[in-house]
Amino acid sequence: MTDTFEQLREDVTGLCRDLLRRVDDAAAPHTAERLDEVLQRLVDGRLTVVICGEFNRGKSTLLNVLLDQSTDLFPTAPYPTTRLVTTVEWGETEEYHVRVTRGDGSVEERRITREEIDDHAGETAHGLGQEHTDATVTVHLRLPNPRLRSGLVLVDTPGVGGTFPAHSRITHAALRLADAIVFVADVTDPLTKPELTFLATAGTALRAADSEDALLVVLNMIDQRPDYHAFADEMRRRVAERVGRTPAATPVHPVSALGKLHYLCTGDPAFLEESGLPAFEEALWRTLAARRIRVLLGAPLQEARATAEALLAPLVAQETALRDTTGRELERLAAEAAAQRDRLDQLSEQSARWREQAAARLEELHGEMKRRVTEAFDSIWQRASTELCAQEYYLTQPEHLDEQVNNECLLAMGSVDEWGARQATGIVQALAAESGLALAAPAFAGSAHSSVVDLPSYRRLRPKKKKVYHAGPQRTEVIGAHWEDGSGNRAGIIRSGAAGLARTFSAAMGEKVGRALNVRYVQETRTVRGPGHTTVEIRNIPRSRLAARRAQLQSDLLRLRPLAQQVVTSEIDTRVAEFAKAVIAEMESLIDRERESLDITLPLLEEARRATREAALATLGTLADAQQPLRTARQAAERLLEETEALAREAHAPHSGGSTPGDGDDGAGSNASGDPADGEEE
Repeated sequence: MTDTFEQLREDVTGLCRDLLRRVDDAAAPHTAERLDEVLQRLVDGRLTVVICGEFNRGKSTLLNVLLDQSTDLFPTAPYPTTRLVTTVEWGETEEYHVRVTRGDGSVEERRITREEIDDHAGETAHGLGQEHTDATVTVHLRLPNPRLRSGLVLVDTPGVGGTFPAHSRITHAALRLADAIVFVADVTDPLTKPELTFLATAGTALRAADSEDALLVVLNMIDQRPDYHAFADEMRRRVAERVGRTPAATPVHPVSALGKLHYLCTGDPAFLEESGLPAFEEALWRTLAARRIRVLLGAPLQEARATAEALLAPLVAQETALRDTTGRELERLAAEAAAQRDRLDQLSEQSARWREQAAARLEELHGEMKRRVTEAFDSIWQRASTELCAQEYYLTQPEHLDEQVNNECLLAMGSVDEWGARQATGIVQALAAESGLALAAPAFAGSAHSSVVDLPSYRRLRPKKKKVYHAGPQRTEVIGAHWEDGSGNRAGIIRSGAAGLARTFSAAMGEKVGRALNVRYVQETRTVRGPGHTTVEIRNIPRSRLAARRAQLQSDLLRLRPLAQQVVTSEIDTRVAEFAKAVIAEMESLIDRERESLDITLPLLEEARRATREAALATLGTLADAQQPLRTARQAAERLLEETEALAREAHAPHSGGSTPGDGDDGAGSNASGDPADGEEE
């Protein structure tokens, strides 16, 4: 059996190209077009891995070390540094580009140097396109890294949550690209609410795309907390809750990206072993290998088998007719062909029953999706206008209310998408069963919007601060002493000196001598004040200002509610219409392919009808030669489908000896990820 994905892909590509030549010889352009389309997807196949998480979790460092970069390729710093989506893919030479896609659809691309990457992807930079507020700026890197050769694309995203709400929107939008998601958490910090919300959205998006196993959670920075195991268990539980899995089915990989970076810089294998990166990389490559097998190999093989059968069927029919000396088989085949042509004609008609059924079922799906979105939005707006607008956190920092409402809307839309995708698949399966055509479900597109509501900019409300000076405490300080006589005046020198001399021996003796001389010892003092200090008094935001802000936010939410609904329902209208168009196009394409096969069959049957016995015998030898490569191709397609399924199972089953995609291996290997890790909600 073929051992690796790359070998399988080479075999499938060769099979499809060989069949394409035979389809061209048979003059079946529509069949050729279908096969060529899946072949191009196989040849150009890309698998996109999106790296996401809160800022300062080490996402960019993780990407750097996954690509064995000992110096920063992606910008890293202990503050939010990535403000744009940055992609890296295979290239024969190392190249760096910044691309601006403006609102009018125009695209500008410019080559940059490696040193300029941070200028465009970094948060503090002013890169190309900054003067265009409607522009989408992305940075694209190409590297001759063997791990990228097979079409793997890695995507670095800004943080979710955090200081910049726009970052969350950019990252949510990147989910639409994802064949797999790597979510990076930090062993030193619990998961935040925005992170947990994002995880729920990501899990829903992957389930809708039928790839819910393609989420990997990384617990980074284990070098800073060796006793992370209890933290990991709690994190696994919380992540499982949000992504809709059981804890046992939610692997979390503890790693130290910094540890592998030390290994890359020093070559000391101890750093690599302690980093946990080999186990995580093995799990990542294994997940991607399974995804590649499902996405890239299955469709071409199914189409190759169908193509071989479509080309073989007319030849088999002709052979059967030529071998029949009674003429009964020829009449039967001719009757079947006529019946098939009638069936195809009926299916092709604009009034065909399947068209009405498809339209009715898709319209029902359309209405139910809009109803579900409306119901979800009603709940979100009710909660935002009451519960959230009652919290001082959102009143004083409205940008976080904007982010929270958008996150909840995206989560709701993802749930509706997931439901819609399942229903759409069921509709296609029903149509296939009723029409007798091997109809595969087209992809049901997910939500395109990264945000649906945009609250106006508000000034943050901050408590007033007043500095108050507090004087230090008073105290009495002795600054000297003298002797006084009975009248309160200073005693003369002789009496003061005698009494003072006595006091040097003891205070009691000085007092006794002083009484004899009629003088008394008097201390001289002064009052002094100790050092003062300043405090800051916080004056709470007046309730009247909070009430005014609440009313303002509620008014804006009420105003934006129908606009958001319009955006989302319009998108649903478009997506259902596009899906309906794709279903109809696929049905018509299958009808055309069967018609092509029939168009080849009918002339061959007519030839068989007119052939003499001698001519029939001569033709049978030619037919055997023509059928053999098609039978071989069909058998090869069936064998490769079995191998593909076996390789997919192997890719999911951990075993020793991990590898990387793109280096000639399928990426299957052991899942030695150690203890999984999780976090807790703030």
